[in-house]
Amino acid sequence: QSCSDDNMDSLRVCLLALLCICQIIQGEDESYSAVVVEYSPATQPSVDADTNILNNVANYVQFVNNANSGSILADIIVFPEAGLKGYGNQGTYLEVPDPTDRVSPCAHNTTYEAPLIQLSCAAHATNTYVVVNLGERFYNSTQGRTLYFNTDVVFDRNGVVIARYRKIHLYGEGIKSPSPDGALGYFDTDFGVRFGLMTCFDIIFQVPSLELVKLYNISHFIFSTGWFSEMPFLTAIQEQWYWAYTADAVLLAAGYNLPSAGSTGSGIYLGRQGVAAYTMTETRGSVMLQANLPKQFNSTKGSNALRDISYYNGIGQAHDLTNDVIQEALYGGFPSPPSQIKMKRDFVDVYLTEQIMLPPGSEEHFHDFGVTVRYNVNRTMCQNSLCCNFSLEIVSVYSTTRQNITRGDDYSQLYYRLAVFDGVKNYDYETGGLQTCAIIPCVNSDIRSCGLRSDDPSAQPNTYLDIFYQTEFVFNSVTITGKFSDNNSFVGPNALLEGQGDNFGSLLLPDEFIFSRTNNSTSFQTLTPIQDLVVASVYGRVFSRDGQPYTGNQTGSSSVRIYVEGFLLITAIVFLKFNLNQYSFQ
Repeated sequence: QSCSDDNMDSLRVCLLALLCICQIIQGEDESYSAVVVEYSPATQPSVDADTNILNNVANYVQFVNNANSGSILADIIVFPEAGLKGYGNQGTYLEVPDPTDRVSPCAHNTTYEAPLIQLSCAAHATNTYVVVNLGERFYNSTQGRTLYFNTDVVFDRNGVVIARYRKIHLYGEGIKSPSPDGALGYFDTDFGVRFGLMTCFDIIFQVPSLELVKLYNISHFIFSTGWFSEMPFLTAIQEQWYWAYTADAVLLAAGYNLPSAGSTGSGIYLGRQGVAAYTMTETRGSVMLQANLPKQFNSTKGSNALRDISYYNGIGQAHDLTNDVIQEALYGGFPSPPSQIKMKRDFVDVYLTEQIMLPPGSEEHFHDFGVTVRYNVNRTMCQNSLCCNFSLEIVSVYSTTRQNITRGDDYSQLYYRLAVFDGVKNYDYETGGLQTCAIIPCVNSDIRSCGLRSDDPSAQPNTYLDIFYQTEFVFNSVTITGKFSDNNSFVGPNALLEGQGDNFGSLLLPDEFIFSRTNNSTSFQTLTPIQDLVVASVYGRVFSRDGQPYTGNQTGSSSVRIYVEGFLLITAIVFLKFNLNQYSFQ
């Protein structure tokens, strides 16, 4: 009524209000709210498998409800692989409706089993897309037998099963069968985003993930995983970040949490724009990560695609946080004491490696309290068809006092090697082609120590003349280049830095490095000094070699060309007064 008045002030107010409403609607249309859950299942040996899965369903429902309370209104929530049953409860398998039948188990509660009904009802009650992973049983009438699958199930806002993806690449997994027809999994949403589905070990291979990109131009992916982290290249968040960056896709990764078994690591990734949120913790527990993401994902490295994100600590307690992350701690009534992540180790013994050492022949200046060494290293190393060029500017700091190593991802007192591999990797249950040029961490001077946690009992600090103990190892700059295979390959940056608190590892920010790939060369270059490096590499999967025998000892087929240039500057200083500003050379 007031908008029809002659009063110009009222008209201006109405127009301004209308403009604000339009902007709000437009903003909502541009983004969707995504939640991933790193979940530590309730696994009680004293209860049967059916009761155990219902206990976890109850916790899932709590998460779904919590993702739609207060200021969080999730459009989609993703749970990890094996979260409903836990690693030790293999006995419960559920019948899943065919998505083409458009069935809601909530509305057919006499036909389907309780876990599926309760999850379907939770999706309907909260108006949320819910993605879970479970053990599926399926009677194949043609074969006359029951098959078992590792299956991702998607419920829409009405609780209807709209997608059923059966894992293609099994990691052992007992009686389960891989998807019999290799069918790709994807689904469409009412907010205009099509999601591709992949499960754990699938991410290593071309099918299904990259086939979904190629065939359907999908740029948003859901990744349900129970990962077993491996040093130095395949910790959970490393692989997730590497894949999302290289595919330049949104990745919603929900991980199983049991650090003592090597399982933790979840995140929300925006391709080359960076990371919205991630976690890889040394402590058992459940964490919820949330971010608002662009529906139309057109990546521009470093742009800020995140908005309207808050921080939650506990249930329903909101706090502002400048780094745009929601992390909600929900331990489901079964917290456990701090542990540490059990790390597998890649067999880097077959890599061509060389320890980074001080160049010889330099003038020595010492002080009672410490020595600072600055030097440049340039090396070219070749294995088979891959030659890697390393250009490094390094600052090493030594003290007369040996320090304790208190973290599993802190290599500042230890050793690094340059590493080259051009061959076929053993992934335990399958093999895959791999090329990499890398700087890898080692806990002593033996190649067999590379890829171990820094707090391994075999760790020995690097020394200088057997008098001074290394306390800092700073890469002021790193440039790694090589000509990688163009034959059906997937090449990108793979890096990890030291974490904070109980988080193992952290990831590079978009403005801290440059990655480029052309027909003639691929390069990775840091833009800021790094004093907490775990690993830095150009990492390339070569799918054309998949299935070939894995590479054995490469000693006889490798060659090394080494060039050392630049200068060595040894400056004696009082160690306690030494700080990063004194050796952050431009």
